[in-house]
Amino acid sequence: MKHLTLFEKRLLFIALIAHLIAAWFSVGFHHPDEHFQLIEFANYKLGRTPLNKLPWEFPAEMRPGLQPLMVYLLLKPYLQMGFEDPYRFVFLLRLISGLLALFTAWKFHKAIEPQIKTLFLKKLHLFLSVLGWGLVYLHVRFSSENWSAITFAWAVILLWKGGGSKYWWFGLLAGLSFVFRFQAIFMLGGAGLWMIFSDKTPLKNIAQVIGAFIIAFGVGLLCEYWLYGHFTVSSWAYVEQNVFQNKAAHFGTEPWFWYFVEIFKQGIAPYSIILLLSIPVMVIYKPRHILTWSMIVFLLGHIVVAHKEFRFLFPLAFFFPFYVVVTLSFLEEKLQRYDAEKWYRTGKKIFLYSFIIVNGVEMILLITKPSHHIIQVNEVLYRNLKRETVILYSYEFNPYSNADTLGATFYANPLISSYCIDDFMNDTMALKGKDVWIFSEHAYPKDEFIFQYAGPFFDSSRTTVLWRRLPEWTYKYNFNNWLERSNAYTLYQLHEKPVR
Repeated sequence: MKHLTLFEKRLLFIALIAHLIAAWFSVGFHHPDEHFQLIEFANYKLGRTPLNKLPWEFPAEMRPGLQPLMVYLLLKPYLQMGFEDPYRFVFLLRLISGLLALFTAWKFHKAIEPQIKTLFLKKLHLFLSVLGWGLVYLHVRFSSENWSAITFAWAVILLWKGGGSKYWWFGLLAGLSFVFRFQAIFMLGGAGLWMIFSDKTPLKNIAQVIGAFIIAFGVGLLCEYWLYGHFTVSSWAYVEQNVFQNKAAHFGTEPWFWYFVEIFKQGIAPYSIILLLSIPVMVIYKPRHILTWSMIVFLLGHIVVAHKEFRFLFPLAFFFPFYVVVTLSFLEEKLQRYDAEKWYRTGKKIFLYSFIIVNGVEMILLITKPSHHIIQVNEVLYRNLKRETVILYSYEFNPYSNADTLGATFYANPLISSYCIDDFMNDTMALKGKDVWIFSEHAYPKDEFIFQYAGPFFDSSRTTVLWRRLPEWTYKYNFNNWLERSNAYTLYQLHEKPVR
């Protein structure tokens, strides 16, 4: 810490706080794969999730075993020590991911800092790396995308650091990046082509990379043996299912240009124009850079694949800030003849300061909300649980299904059962002696169908609010009826007598 500048100390401190906040509030998962193919696999190995509650990818043996094993090695002692709270355990996973990713972002910044021209751009790179609005959120994800990005970032860091063993370390960490997420092969392929055609890496060093990659691949095979109970090659099964049997396309296909549109929309327009420009700029301005080759091959590989999701780009996350500062440097060179113009200087300031403000607002909004609102509802249920409890719902929307037809068994609690209110329309005797909670998809009882047709037993005058998804004060500003479109979930507790 003594070698850090005051700017670096302050920025890293703020970043640490932001990552802790994100780890705490980002309840749930960004995508079901983050839960069902990692945590539920580990839960299954502990005998806590039935085989029929696992996704189809498990019997197809097409998912890696390394991350489920990591979860298993943490979850088993967690349970043995008497801890039972599943939400605190997943917070621990997010905390580990976030702190490691923040440290990786800092080390990657220091490794690439000499390649950045000006002090301003160096500061901007660090700011984007540790406080970029989307990156803080991504850093705390215990997902294959995030851990693949972390290991590949370290592969590049150690390659630049030098030393006689740098190629061994690069191959090993690049291999682990692949073991975490098979689609990383596109990114690694770009790095490999860079070594052969641009860097002219000696053959003996390429052999070291390949040898170390094989070791990492072997580690992955051992993890898959632990997961499936016999030797299998999940990476090949993944190709067979998604390419030869075209399973991935069943989840939707998109045109080749889809990623470019999404980058513009999700990267905060109009600032995301810089990210789009970075693709050709890296090719023109940094044609011999490893991150250029990795990005281009990675993008081409995902463009060719028909099934597309924006999260597929997340393994490039640690490199986005570098692409941005390179693009800004390129634009500065091309537009330097306008430096004396007042409109140009004013425009730059407006663009920069408005981005900093927008980035801050977006980051605060993103890191203080749950990743999945229904998992947040389930945590509320868990926190308020005192005895056997019945959750009632209407419209066939079951809040205790954990937002998936499989159900997130890991979060299940034997004291909680959920039913459509129709099951008790004619006979409420089964509810006697139990806590009864009513889940509403609306902000006000008067708007909920349950309270309009369910009869006197479910009269809204006998309820108190147990939890609201949105603060009650926001109801005063229901402009253009935005509440009706916002999933303003409310959880009521039903009492025996009317509440005064």
